[in-house]
Amino acid sequence: MAYLESFIALFHAVNDFLGTLDGELFKNTIDLVLFTIVLYMLLSEWLKNRKKDLLYLIAAFASLVLGRALITISQGFLIFRDINPAKWFMPFIPVFDQGLEIFALILLTHAFLYPLFKENTKKFHKQIFFLIYILLLIASLSELIWLNTINNNSLFQFKNHFTFIILEIIKFMLLFYATIMVLSNKKKIGRYANHILSAFIIYLFIPVINLVNSIFFNYTSKLLRVIIHPLPFLATLLFLRVIFLKLVDKATLKHELSITKQKYKVAEELNKLKDEFVSVVSHELRTPLTNIKLYLSLLLNGEFGKISKSQKETVTIINNESNRLSSLIEDILSLAKLEQKKEKLLLKKINLFQLVESSIYYNLAKEKRIKVKNNIPKKMEVIVDENKIKQVIINLFSNAIKFTPEKGTITFSALTDDQNWHLSIKDTGIGIPKEKIPQLFNKFFQVENHLTRKVAGTGLGLVIVKKIVELHNGAIAVDSEINNGATFKMKFPIYQIQIDNKNNAKDI
Repeated sequence: MAYLESFIALFHAVNDFLGTLDGELFKNTIDLVLFTIVLYMLLSEWLKNRKKDLLYLIAAFASLVLGRALITISQGFLIFRDINPAKWFMPFIPVFDQGLEIFALILLTHAFLYPLFKENTKKFHKQIFFLIYILLLIASLSELIWLNTINNNSLFQFKNHFTFIILEIIKFMLLFYATIMVLSNKKKIGRYANHILSAFIIYLFIPVINLVNSIFFNYTSKLLRVIIHPLPFLATLLFLRVIFLKLVDKATLKHELSITKQKYKVAEELNKLKDEFVSVVSHELRTPLTNIKLYLSLLLNGEFGKISKSQKETVTIINNESNRLSSLIEDILSLAKLEQKKEKLLLKKINLFQLVESSIYYNLAKEKRIKVKNNIPKKMEVIVDENKIKQVIINLFSNAIKFTPEKGTITFSALTDDQNWHLSIKDTGIGIPKEKIPQLFNKFFQVENHLTRKVAGTGLGLVIVKKIVELHNGAIAVDSEINNGATFKMKFPIYQIQIDNKNNAKDI
């Protein structure tokens, strides 16, 4: 009980002190220090990035600093110098103090609501200027009808409570509007919406309590004054916290962005070196590989004399592997050009049925007794780069043959709509697990494990297919299930370009 009584006595002593002129000076000095710190932080940040929303906050806190400075100076004169500035200065203090506080609230509320008006800044500025105009008009009228005085307790108060009530109503309307706007637009305002909302709600209690005290108690209720004491300080701390967190976030993001940019530059340089290395090595491999294939062909044809059956089998294996290596090099070079965006489309009008018919190798399918169906309309014409689309068809067709068992079926289909034409290649093969479909177009990806797979491949064919389709501004998708085959579906835009009578190619 003794502790409780001591606490109550201390509480009353603190409130009695805060109710005096010395207490008012103490509170206003704390506010002035806090507002000055916030203003310094905002100015420092604005000098770095010059963002408009910071200007509203700077103007708001500059107004609060100026208002608190005027009150602090005048109270300091009364306490420390025993000088009464009422004759020449005191009548204007309420005009500046209340006017600057309302002006600051206008800018403060709009600064935190700036994300809502980002796309319509004219409307935003009109609202601000309209509110400032109303404020100046009320302040000018108020100056004619109320004066500031020092009561018996040496406190700054209005003689005309009606004017005080009008100004508190303006504060209430501003803060209530801001609270409702933040409450209904939390997502647009961002991650600190709840902190901003808390600050506005706490600040909102100040004019509400002042209005109750003025209207019902003629501003004489000590209890209501005691309740108000910590509210400005708490609201200011919450605003300071929001601003500090925003500035810290920006600093962190800038730092992370700087690191990311450096990493991106390094990765870009490494990719460039890698591409150049691959390109050079691939080109250099072409010449000796061509000579190897030439001499292997001569050996198989008996140009250097008759070879035995076992020797022929060995040379055949070497020849097949050299063909595979040649195919890999060609794929790498094709992919390098596509990734470096060095390839251009040579568009011309072609018959799609004939293009597919000339691109599929029926003899390969016959070896596995696979039936090939070309269901493309025989008169269907499209505008494409003939060689590149042929490469797409060959890659997908050879893939379908690899993974389709004997007596299976491969079907080519096509159709057009108002904006696109569609090509699909369907097989009755082993299918692809659904979880592996998203990885199909990754470099060197193989559905089967490299140690257990039965079908050879480089893992670049589908990557090249996708790049070529995208080069035509098209898209590719895959439908498949295990043991139910796979369907590769491609969609291409219908190009609207002028093709002359000779079907000459056009660059794009």
